[in-house]
Amino acid sequence: MVVVSLDMFLNNTQDTFVKHKNDKFCLVKGHRNSGKTISIIFKTLYLKRNYCFEKEDKILFLTSKEECGNVADIFNYINRSDLYKSIIPSDDIEVHVLSYEDLVSLKMDKVYAHVIIDNIEKMDENKITYVFSLFKNCSYSKVYFIQNSIDNIENVLSILECSRKLIGVREGVFKFRYVIDNGDRDEFTQISMTPDIKYLNYTYKEYVDFCTKKINGYYTKCRNLYIDKGTFLHNVTNESLDVCLLNRELNIKGFVKVFKQWMNYKEDLCFVEIDDEGMGRYDLFRGDIVLIDRSSNIENSDVVVILKNGYIYARKFIEDENKFKFISSENIFKEIRMDDDVIVLGKVLGYIREY
Repeated sequence: MVVVSLDMFLNNTQDTFVKHKNDKFCLVKGHRNSGKTISIIFKTLYLKRNYCFEKEDKILFLTSKEECGNVADIFNYINRSDLYKSIIPSDDIEVHVLSYEDLVSLKMDKVYAHVIIDNIEKMDENKITYVFSLFKNCSYSKVYFIQNSIDNIENVLSILECSRKLIGVREGVFKFRYVIDNGDRDEFTQISMTPDIKYLNYTYKEYVDFCTKKINGYYTKCRNLYIDKGTFLHNVTNESLDVCLLNRELNIKGFVKVFKQWMNYKEDLCFVEIDDEGMGRYDLFRGDIVLIDRSSNIENSDVVVILKNGYIYARKFIEDENKFKFISSENIFKEIRMDDDVIVLGKVLGYIREY
């Protein structure tokens, strides 16, 4: 038996990710050599020993030809240990570490209970369709995509949407978004959600942020706000405030309840939901609920939210020779010029992400 210590490979946050249960469809993204692949290899072992309930269940780990050997070596090494052992018999469960070309040549039937795809940005919808033709899609099945950095965003988004339809997942594509990144490019931080704050009657959603190496909580659509005092819950709803959430028509769509200690409130603050990945390098993504100040003076290089043609975008404001434009942090998005169709909604202060 091989004795494997998690300290040899994983930090506490990665270990939490490996053991996380409520992630039917998950995107793992980060730069090269940032630890995302090793986390997924350990996750593969965890799935084999805890989420393969039939003898015929198999796990597919799809990667490049160059990486197949490395992935297989690491998996075979930890597979000889007792990590993640459970009462479920798992010795006969097969894990196939293959390239796409190898997978096609095998001509398999629908046998894979779990699918893991590395370098998802290099796939296309035809390949994804073929892969999921081999997917059993059981109630306990899991799907993981690994993406290098934030390249080829449009391609990845189309693949995610295609996959979501193929496997019938109703949740949003980024239901769980694990980011593993050694570099610190974020200009904004998520609004701090203190762990001892609870919303009654609504689900506490936990996620892992590998950038900060912390486990964070996000609460949504609450009626009442409570502080956990250990033996009882103390209602602090009267110590919270409702910040309006605007829709694309700039009408009030709803309210986000925020504990007063989390932010200095003024009337010109509001939330909007952004519609694309144009400021991905600032950790702002489609579906994020962004806090903006509508009265703040906007200066050169500020990140702002604009409304154009009925869509809400986050962009960097640039003043160049008395000409105003809004640029993305990603080359695939064209710059937007100031014209009659653009409305500047406000300066970005922070964001909330629902997982």
